[in-house]
Amino acid sequence: MMLPTVSRIRTGSALLLLLTLMLALVVPLQVQANVPTVTPGERIHFYADGFNPGERVDFWVTGPDGRSRPRFPSVEADDNGAVLWSWDVPADAPGGRWTAVARGIRSNRQVPTDFMVVVPNAPAQVAQAEPEAGAPGTTFRFTVTGLTPGDRFAPWVRGPDGRDRNIGPDSESLRVEVDREGRLAWTWTAPEGTLPGAWRSLARAERGGTVLEVPFAVTGQAPPAPVRQVQPVVGAPGTRFEVTVGGLTPGEVAGSWLNTPAGARVDGTPYMIVARDGTVQWTWTAPANAQAGRWQAITRGADSRIEVVLDLTITGANPEPAPRPDGDGSVTPASGKPFDTFTFTARGFNPNEQIAYWPTDAAGASVPVLEKLRADRDGQVTWTWQAPRLVTTGTWIMTARGMTSRREVQIPFTIEAPYVPFATVTPDIGPPGTMFQFKAVGFNVHEQLDTWVERPDGVVLHGTRDIKAIGDNSASWEWRAPDDAPEGTYIMVAIGRETDLTFRIEFQVRADQ
Repeated sequence: MMLPTVSRIRTGSALLLLLTLMLALVVPLQVQANVPTVTPGERIHFYADGFNPGERVDFWVTGPDGRSRPRFPSVEADDNGAVLWSWDVPADAPGGRWTAVARGIRSNRQVPTDFMVVVPNAPAQVAQAEPEAGAPGTTFRFTVTGLTPGDRFAPWVRGPDGRDRNIGPDSESLRVEVDREGRLAWTWTAPEGTLPGAWRSLARAERGGTVLEVPFAVTGQAPPAPVRQVQPVVGAPGTRFEVTVGGLTPGEVAGSWLNTPAGARVDGTPYMIVARDGTVQWTWTAPANAQAGRWQAITRGADSRIEVVLDLTITGANPEPAPRPDGDGSVTPASGKPFDTFTFTARGFNPNEQIAYWPTDAAGASVPVLEKLRADRDGQVTWTWQAPRLVTTGTWIMTARGMTSRREVQIPFTIEAPYVPFATVTPDIGPPGTMFQFKAVGFNVHEQLDTWVERPDGVVLHGTRDIKAIGDNSASWEWRAPDDAPEGTYIMVAIGRETDLTFRIEFQVRADQ
């Protein structure tokens, strides 16, 4: 559900609308009809769905300068596979088109959403592409007016796949200068085989970092979606599975591995070269003792950083392997809460060998860790790990794996819920003019809240401003029903800015109270 009081939705420009109509005639594209518009310092909310229920979803935003900014913390998709998240636009954010992306760590589903950042009092500029749309082979001329004469810019183009292409001879960067009339101009010829869709030509100032943007479109038939599959998808121990993954960068190095149902990692094919069509293929034969259940086959491009996760199922009655006994590994404390630090010790490795480690959460999802450790002369290694702020509570498994011995030590530990979120309202029924008092528990200490009230007729009213949670993870606030408030059931909505924890607290306004 979109939040109209927080998401600032505006209709797209006439040029974008024209491009949308033109593209609809030649290629089936998913075009965002309404582009949210915000100014630096404002908060914008996003909604995305289609994820696996309960899976962790990561977020990041990419500005017109091409710089990506991760957004923390991650959240879990609800029972319908949907997430609601927000981002505070920095005060120094450059103006132009931004893209916010939500990515499911299991499904690998990515949901991009464009929005515009408008800088108040910025000089009036007019940007245009001539022509506004054309087939591969077309030379596009881009102009931007209203600039400072003498300023120099470096232009490039960005395709519908989000990848940037240089403009210039032999893939070198081009430099162009604003003329005496304040006009900047450059050209680009779309080569044969150019991906059809909505493109943008961008130009960054050499001084100050200002980024200009000119939208245009390349027409033509969209290429088929890349093949990404496992054959067969179900098999008994001993089955040979063949994995095909397209959509990678031709010539890049790729690697693969598998996650077991218990969260342990099994090597696939660690080194492959992507073919000219952007495809890699690798095979894996399930051993006789392969654990029954849902496995994940993971392929990752080293340069593109594209990671594709495909599910496969192994049948049979092989039980889940039990964690190794405490003699091989230990943890202190044995249980803790989110944000606590755990100390792990694992033994039995080769002297001085390199050790990889990763935790597996209570839902069976592995949490990647890039850090590598080194065992001591006795084959022992000790390290610390801090639990994330938002986690799946229950029994976790920390796995340590020797890079040469291939030995794995699994250490179970427990993450407990720090609190049970709840909310109250007093009174729950009152006449117009009543001061209702609200309390909600479950936020981070000092976390700020956004609130608003939904009337029975659907009208949205302002909530209470400047609410912060205190030391016991609770927040309290008041809201007075207007003297002319219509009767019926009202809903107070409260959302934490850090945790995205959301409460919908019902109360009633009745004149006979």
